[in-house]
This record gives sequence, C-alpha cells and structure tokens, in this order.
Amino acid sequence: MARAREEVWTDRGQNGGVVSALIDLAIDKGVIQAAVLTRRDAALLPRGIIASDREEILACAGSSYASGPTLEAFVRGRGSVREV
Repeated sequence: MARAREEVWTDRGQNGGVVSALIDLAIDKGVIQAAVLTRRDAALLPRGIIASDREEILACAGSSYASGPTLEAFVRGRGSVREV
C-alpha cells in the first residue's frame, strides 16, 4: 500500500492518489509530456482524455469502475503530442 504525500491527491484519489501523483511528477519533470487517462463525463460515463497538466490530472483522479475508451483518446491525440 502507498499514499501520496500531498492532500490534493489523497483527497481525490480513492486509494491514496499514488498513480495521479506519479503522473503529475512525470509531467512536471519532463519525463513524459502527457498521459492518457479516464475521466467521467456529466452522465458519469468514462471517456479517455489526454492530460498534460495538473488540472487535467486532478479532473481524472479517483477510481472508475467501468472501462473507458482510452485507446481512442490516444489515437485521437497522437498528432498533438511530440513523439520521442
């Protein structure tokens, strides 16, 4: 088990916010430019988004118990993220 240190993550993440905190750190340090995450829409249905900053990661924080179309978001965003 693990928990993020910052309350911004532990308050939103169901199990400690570790994944969200690690993605935020990787983007902040330039290890990655973005991550494909799942966000719930107004109808609480999951959809894939490309998150490239803390606000977008926060919007996706928390568990989603339905599979989301993250691969579709990845394909849609490939042209907007620099490939390494």
